[in-house]
Amino acid sequence: MGGSIPRERLGRSIMSSVSQSESEIEVFDQPTYIYQKLKIDEDFPNWVQQMYQRYGAYNSPEKLPQNQNLEETEERSSDYFFLGFNLNEQKHGYGVLMKDNKFYEGYFESDNKKGWGRQLEPNFLMEGKWENNKIVSDKIIIKGNFKFFGQFSDNTLHGRGTMIDLEKEEKYEGNFEYGILNGKGKITNLKYDAYYDGDIQNNQMEGKGIFRFGNGMEYEGEFSQNQLNGKGYLVYPNGMYYKGDFVKNMMHGMGILKENDQIYEGEFRNGLKHGYGKIICNNIEIVGSWEEDRFQEEFE
Repeated sequence: MGGSIPRERLGRSIMSSVSQSESEIEVFDQPTYIYQKLKIDEDFPNWVQQMYQRYGAYNSPEKLPQNQNLEETEERSSDYFFLGFNLNEQKHGYGVLMKDNKFYEGYFESDNKKGWGRQLEPNFLMEGKWENNKIVSDKIIIKGNFKFFGQFSDNTLHGRGTMIDLEKEEKYEGNFEYGILNGKGKITNLKYDAYYDGDIQNNQMEGKGIFRFGNGMEYEGEFSQNQLNGKGYLVYPNGMYYKGDFVKNMMHGMGILKENDQIYEGEFRNGLKHGYGKIICNNIEIVGSWEEDRFQEEFE
C-alpha cells in the first residue's frame, strides 16, 4: 500500500478547507469525517468491497463529535492500513483499521478497540460494543448465510439469543449451547408465516410444543425428530379437528376425527381411517371396520 503518510492535526485540516470564521465552520461527527476520506474501491481487497456492497458502511449508534485535541492520521503499508484519529501517539476516537486480513471500523481508546464497532473478515461480520479488543455486549454476528445476536462465548451463541438462516428464511430464538438451540425456544419460518414454540433439541422440534401452520392449522402436542410424533391435537381453520396418535406427521394409531357433521373414533394408519372404529352422525352410531378410509363392514 506504499509508505507512511505524515500525520496532520485535525484542527489544521478543518481550517484549511473552510472559512476562518468559527460561525462558518461545518462540524462533522467522527465517523462521517472519516468516511468522507475512505476509498473502499481503491485501498482494500475485493472481499472487503463485496462485504461493503452487501452490508454498507458501519452505522455506529454513537456519533462522537470531533475533538480538537485529536490528530487525524493515515498510515498504510503492504499489509496494514489505518485512517482515523490519534491521541498521544495512540489510536483514539473513530478509525478504520485493516490488519491481519481483518477490517475494523469503530472506536478506539488508548490503542485498543473500545466502544461501538464492526469487524469484517471474509464471509464473516461481527459488530457490537468492544472492550480491550473484544466484543462484550450488543453483539451481532453474520457468518455465511447465518445471522446471530444475543449472548456469546468465544464468538459463539451461548445463552439467550437469536439465529436467522438467511437462505432458508428461518429464525431460531431461545437458549443456545455453543451455537446449538437447546431447551425452550421458538422456530419461525419467515417465508410462510409459520412457527413452532416449545421444546427444542439440537435445533429441532423435540418434546412438547405448538406448531402453527401458514394456512391457519394449529397442532399442540408431542414432537420427535422435527415431526409430529406422539399424542397431539390438530385443529383446522374450518373447525375440523383430530385428537390422538401421530407418527411422522400423520394420523396413525388411535384417535378421534371430527369432519363436517360426523365424528369418527377408532384406528388410523398413514393418515387414513384403517381398522376398527365407530362413526357418530346425526345421533346415529355405526360400529365397524375401515380399510384405507373406506368403510368395509358393520358390526352389531
